Amino acid sequence: MFSIINTTSILFITILLGFACGRMGLFRSGQDRTLIDYVFYIALPLNLFLSCYHSSWRIFNLSYLLSYSIAMILMIALSYILSQKLLKPGKSASIINSLSATQVDGAYFTIPLFLLVFKSNSLAIPLMLIQNTIFFTISLLLLQMSYKNKSPSQEKNYFYFTINQIIHIITHNPIISLSLLGLIASTLPIKIPTTILHTAEFIGNSASAVALFSLGLTCSFYLNGFKRKDQIYPLFCLNFLKLVLLPFISLIIGKAFHLEHNLLLALVLLTASPAASHTYIIAKKYDTDVDIATFNVVLTTMLSFFSINLWLYWLS
Repeated sequence: MFSIINTTSILFITILLGFACGRMGLFRSGQDRTLIDYVFYIALPLNLFLSCYHSSWRIFNLSYLLSYSIAMILMIALSYILSQKLLKPGKSASIINSLSATQVDGAYFTIPLFLLVFKSNSLAIPLMLIQNTIFFTISLLLLQMSYKNKSPSQEKNYFYFTINQIIHIITHNPIISLSLLGLIASTLPIKIPTTILHTAEFIGNSASAVALFSLGLTCSFYLNGFKRKDQIYPLFCLNFLKLVLLPFISLIIGKAFHLEHNLLLALVLLTASPAASHTYIIAKKYDTDVDIATFNVVLTTMLSFFSINLWLYWLS
């Protein structure tokens, strides 16, 4: 157990450093956005491009993808039903809750975690592509359909909305577009010059540290708004669903598909990662349960120190 904690402590100490700097006022609210943009638009896309370029299409294991997809479908349905029955927040808020219970923060947590555990982020890439292009799009479509303030023209354009959303994600999300570009480049007979690869590697290697530090910084800023006691119960439910139940379901399904150990471990660790930071952005856009979505990101990040280490210990 000590060796596992010793491995993951690098991750959480960096997050804690960012959190401490935020609480001490060394960084002002909003300055974390600059670091996040650097990771999202420059460092991480280059890192993923290289991983895909060196890995090629062999990272797409069918059983691995099916295990993840089935676990996500079950969890989305289960979290929506439980939210409706237990929390009773309305359809839009229940969809936001299902996002909070299933979407993972790949860019700022999962990929750095995979680099530590597997020495590569290639196992995270296919699952992140599915999450962002399929499950995230479907969730946005359902939100659009349930949103009370939509215009009459929006009600008739769900097919256009879905196609447009998929195209928008692929073309405007550099993490996805450069990952796909790396996969395509790996099949071409023309090789990329070594100088360009080394430059991309040099910049890309900064992604993990900056991402984790900015995640801690963001958590420190949003923690100030946690004041209402009635938020404790829904947050407890969402944290349990995200950090315990989803990885457990993934583990059962992964074993049913007889995944090899590395793939099974990757599946569980990815689904046990903290809630995605984009959930509170979506909640804010649709004016639905913004506080719950925000604090869920903060708490899942904090509690993941225990959940990630316990899952690693169990599966090791």
